[in-house]
Amino acid sequence: MFSVLNNIGIAIKMPAIVVVSATVIAVSIGFIGYQQSAGAVKQSYEDRLTALATGRSAELSNYFQAIREDLETLSASPFAREA
Repeated sequence: MFSVLNNIGIAIKMPAIVVVSATVIAVSIGFIGYQQSAGAVKQSYEDRLTALATGRSAELSNYFQAIREDLETLSASPFAREA
């Protein structure tokens, strides 16, 4: 293997080393950028879903509280007692 590299001149080895190094660096940077952006997107969706669940929970609690208050009002009414 190394005998093949010994037969190649420095005029070809140096540009080849530069091209391979640049390719490895570009792929590494691209992979790291992809990983970071994928994590940010995932976190964004998790935050949105958490906010949505919290809002829905509060709405549901308010709805049940309104029903409870309506039932208490109806139970105190003499007309409801007669029915």
